[in-house]
Amino acid sequence: MDELNLASGLLTALVLACVGCAWLILLNRSQSRDAQTALFLVAFFLRFAASVAIYQYGFDAITGDEDSSGWINGLYLQEVWKGRGIGILRLPVAALEEIRARHEGYRLLLATFIQLTGVTGRLPAASLGACCGALTVVFTFRIARELFSPRIALYSGCLACVYPALIVWSAMTIKEPFVLMLETAILYLVVVLRKKSCNLWLVSLTTLLVSVLCEFRYYAGYMAVVTIAPVLARPMAGCRRFRAVLAALVFLLLIVVEFSILEEPQHLGMLNSQRQFHTASFYTGFRESVSIGSQSGSAFNRGFDLHSPFGFAAALLYGSVHLLLAPFPWNYMHASPRFWCTAPEQAFWWCLFFAGVVPGLIHTIRTRREEMCPFLAFYGTRILFYSLMFGNIGLAYRQRSQFLPWLLITAVVGLERSKWLGKIYRRSLDTARSGDIKP
Repeated sequence: MDELNLASGLLTALVLACVGCAWLILLNRSQSRDAQTALFLVAFFLRFAASVAIYQYGFDAITGDEDSSGWINGLYLQEVWKGRGIGILRLPVAALEEIRARHEGYRLLLATFIQLTGVTGRLPAASLGACCGALTVVFTFRIARELFSPRIALYSGCLACVYPALIVWSAMTIKEPFVLMLETAILYLVVVLRKKSCNLWLVSLTTLLVSVLCEFRYYAGYMAVVTIAPVLARPMAGCRRFRAVLAALVFLLLIVVEFSILEEPQHLGMLNSQRQFHTASFYTGFRESVSIGSQSGSAFNRGFDLHSPFGFAAALLYGSVHLLLAPFPWNYMHASPRFWCTAPEQAFWWCLFFAGVVPGLIHTIRTRREEMCPFLAFYGTRILFYSLMFGNIGLAYRQRSQFLPWLLITAVVGLERSKWLGKIYRRSLDTARSGDIKP
């Protein structure tokens, strides 16, 4: 059974790698096409290799197997479809019914994948996440190239490619790699829409990605709408007023249609309990729920009174610091082995944060304040949301992965400002040139 799981996983990964390379080569006319393809393949190999180590060679004993619920739910939904005799032709109707009945995009994605391929192993499901994680690296490269320079884009892509947290979260059967890819792709399209032209095709594609993101993580879709709407409302280069108004109307119309689907009666019981993130009671209850039953050294519950201004400010400050920097050295006392596995990465992250992220963020806000508005709006609301929800260090570490693509780009900008990367770049050029000189 393990050999069959490995074989089907390898075959699925090979097919996905070929599809990804074909997309990058055939539909990409930029000069950096080869670099993007190389980054995709290396990132995909690292993430799938991590999946094999986790699910084939027993490393799930260290990482934990809490992520099995998404895969099991996908198998269950596919069995339900099979029992109802739903084939490929009726699959779109069944998928639409599932969307109207539930709000679980990852469950639906895995069930559809299993229904189409007939492969039920864990590794094939993990290869989907590995592919999305590799595409996140490509979109990180593209964002950095559009906003800064090819050199910063290359360094940012390489850093995102090998960063341990991005590899591990993309290697497991969870919805994080899909959410991260959708968010990064949406932000990339926002940059393109803002810098180049108001294209109805790009607006429609962005709206579609926002709708899909709502199915995976509902509040992320709201934050994406808040980010995109101001971009479409302002004049853009090479965009006539009629096209801008039409594009904005198309975007708003599709968003209204999407949210009207979510407001079906069968949704109301679930969504009314989830959408209360504008109330202090929601955050208080969530903080208490994630702090109960956590591993030693991970739970945190100071009992801040979010209904008072002082308690709200203290919870926001304390949560944001932990979201960006935790776990701290004192959190490793009496910690689990899984907790200790993050220690080398954390040491590197603290150095990268203070040497690169902080100066890079200050520089970009000073020099490119207008271009950074969509990112500051999207990630600023996310930091506010997660900081108030903070009640578990492990959960904060996981949530930080959603900020990493932008934080890594900012870190590269800061390191280049401090001349660290410039010295490395000039040294590599000198070495290459000296190799060309004949005695």
